[in-house]
Amino acid sequence: MANLPDGYPDQWETDALLKDGATVRVRPIRPDDAARMERFHNRQSQESIYFRYFRFRPKLTDQELERFTVVDYVERMAFVALIGDEMVAVSRYEGEGTTDHSAEVAFFVDDQHHGRGLATLMLEYLAQRARAQGIHTFTATVLPENFRMLGVFKNAGFDVSSRFEDGAIAVTLGIGDPQAAQDAIDSREQQSRSRAVERFFEPESVAVVGAGRRPGSVGHELLRSLVDGSFAGEIIAVNPNAKRRILSTRTVASLSELDDPVDLAIVALPAESVFGAVAECIEAGVKAVIVVSAGFTDEVEEGRQRLAALVRLVRDGGVRLLGPLSYGVVNTDPEIALQAHFLPVDVPVGDIGLLSQSGPLGAAILSQLAGLGLGVSTFMSAGLRADVSVYDVLQYWIADDRTNTVALYLENFGNPRNFLRVARRISEVKPVVAVTPADPDLAAVARAGGVVLVDHVSDLVDQVRLMSSQPVPAGNSVVVVSNAASVAKLARSACEKAGLTIVAPSETAVEGVLADGAGSILIDNADTLTFTLSTDSDTFERAVVAAALSEAVDSVLLALVPTPALPAHALAEIVRDVDRAVDKPVVAVNLIGEDAQVHRPPTFAYPEQAADALGRMASYSLWRRARHRDTPVNDVDCGPLVDAVAAALGDRHEVELESYDDEAVAVIEALQLPVPPSHLVTTESEASHAADELGYPVALKASWRTDRRAGEAGGTVLDIRHRQHLKRAFKRMGGSSERPIIIQRMHGTGAHVRFTMQQTPQSGSHLFLGIGGLGRSDYPPMMRVVIPAEPSDFASLATDATLRVLAGGHDPKPLIDLVEKLSVAASCCRDLAEIDLNPVLLSDVGAVAVDASVTLRRWPENPLASVRTA
Repeated sequence: MANLPDGYPDQWETDALLKDGATVRVRPIRPDDAARMERFHNRQSQESIYFRYFRFRPKLTDQELERFTVVDYVERMAFVALIGDEMVAVSRYEGEGTTDHSAEVAFFVDDQHHGRGLATLMLEYLAQRARAQGIHTFTATVLPENFRMLGVFKNAGFDVSSRFEDGAIAVTLGIGDPQAAQDAIDSREQQSRSRAVERFFEPESVAVVGAGRRPGSVGHELLRSLVDGSFAGEIIAVNPNAKRRILSTRTVASLSELDDPVDLAIVALPAESVFGAVAECIEAGVKAVIVVSAGFTDEVEEGRQRLAALVRLVRDGGVRLLGPLSYGVVNTDPEIALQAHFLPVDVPVGDIGLLSQSGPLGAAILSQLAGLGLGVSTFMSAGLRADVSVYDVLQYWIADDRTNTVALYLENFGNPRNFLRVARRISEVKPVVAVTPADPDLAAVARAGGVVLVDHVSDLVDQVRLMSSQPVPAGNSVVVVSNAASVAKLARSACEKAGLTIVAPSETAVEGVLADGAGSILIDNADTLTFTLSTDSDTFERAVVAAALSEAVDSVLLALVPTPALPAHALAEIVRDVDRAVDKPVVAVNLIGEDAQVHRPPTFAYPEQAADALGRMASYSLWRRARHRDTPVNDVDCGPLVDAVAAALGDRHEVELESYDDEAVAVIEALQLPVPPSHLVTTESEASHAADELGYPVALKASWRTDRRAGEAGGTVLDIRHRQHLKRAFKRMGGSSERPIIIQRMHGTGAHVRFTMQQTPQSGSHLFLGIGGLGRSDYPPMMRVVIPAEPSDFASLATDATLRVLAGGHDPKPLIDLVEKLSVAASCCRDLAEIDLNPVLLSDVGAVAVDASVTLRRWPENPLASVRTA
């Protein structure tokens, strides 16, 4: 790497996504970019140069190149976009030297890369950087015939105004509010990530690099799968040693022999040959690469280095990578018919989108789904997820009409913040089912995103079969109908454990049916419909349909046992008739029947399976109905908080602050937290002066103790009401310059609650609430809120039973307000690693954080994370 100039902000280097799903390297400009800029300029058309400079400049002078590439990164800033070592776009702003916090912007995009969203992307990045430097307004002068650039400004999502002035159009962009354009930015990101996944699911041509003739070899089986699956596009085998066609497909020695680039290449070669093959793919213009090879494990240093080098190779080339260790992809759309895998299963058509990190487990899930008569719309074996991630695939499935249910088997969800955001979006429109990750923090993130979590792979299959075949219930009420009392009891107990509310028969519309067949119906425990073994099929079916159609019923559970009067085939027909008659979830339990594999409605072997699946589905329904997209109203301004945190951190990686530190005071004030003032004193005189300033009564706390308890020996003296008491307490506590004492004004009585906010890149952002106060620092938290939270999360807290217990009979609203402030703080600043408020004293007059500590830690992530980073 070239020597970096002074002030070069290397943390602003990133890989970004273009509109077509490709990647591009974006970084601040450097003096050594002069040669790249000269080559870039010389490639452009006269029209493009005229649009940029308002006159034709066939060449840039050395002085111009120096001015363009040497900036101060504050008042004058420029970004370049690179593919490989070539510049494909440049954007810049220059401060206008006024007090209105404005700067003039300009863009230049390579003629060969128009239409890929580069100008809009560079504008997003410039705005992000400018806001960090206190710039709130961009201005630009555009020729009237430069429709492309005018469209960029109009569609960027910022507050835009324009006027005609001296033969040109003067454009003004308001960029001060980072949320103003967020919807437009999010929409562009969703499109970019979706297009990236399209490269794998919707190719028009596929090449298998390493295809061989030997049956059983990975390359051969990949090629056979494509051929046997009747792929709608062109299939190409790549093997430098082949003298004739392999499996009757076009066979070449190298991709360079092809006139047109292929869309997707699958590399099935030993690890040491992968780099050369991928480099050849990039050179040949391939859009996406799947690497099935092993040898890139991230568990050993050599594998990690090899993996990092592979990612750098594809991103420099603008190519997307799936794997390594991927078992391939499937798209069952008849117009595509992509079976690019080497799994030993037949994959039927369906509406389930399946993403599995493990190829063998993915094959097992596909096989089980097929056995139940279920199929997939698309399947992806993620492997090591070095580039394409679950975040990208979920963005694709959001807009995919052929996918109605999503199933995930992953060890983790990658970036927790990104996953939470996209999980909330997709879960609002279609269910996502996943096996619970081992990390409880990640499990909490998934639940907050509306993901339906299950404990085992078998539960995943059960849940998917229910949610892919049945409508989402309106609520959590269920009617249980059975023809055996013992089975009914099992089903009722299972439903209660699953959190379902059982609707009593008296609440349904079955009274007429009961009267007609009273001799053959047994009412058991008053909350289930249990029929005698001799009940005929007509009576049974009429009662079930009547119960299911009741407005009080959200779902139906049929617990069945074949009898001479109701043999298995008759029960199966009744179940299907009920399912057709009602637009509500219907599940059946058939303990000894032969129809447990019925696809619609799902029939389970045991009541617990059915009730658990139904309970999870009802919980998802309640989550989805509570969602809305309003922006939370808050009193926290991100600017002062970011500035205060930056000032407190300085050049340090991490710093721990107490509420009496000046730096902590600035952060707490920016957060607008209800923390009363405190002082650190080392002498009786200082303590007396501070008490007079604060006003009696006051409290003394030993600053050197992390687990303070009541009493002088415990490091805390409360309710000091006069100077003599203050002096005695200070002396007994041993206050000195080596052992400073914290003095703080006393507050009234109330409930003691502890708030702890924690943020890490690995686990995301979480807020824990529990019992607070002296001597309670080791108490475990009682509840968790995943943040940033949304309006429905705050609304649910108002009725949360645990929060009301913590509130101790007081109105919990001040606690909810504090949750909202900390949630906004987390979204504003990730360098807030931890905030500990213990205790927060809640009374009828509000909430006060009696003690506070703040840990700041630099977040090891690109500052452009809110825009389209890869």
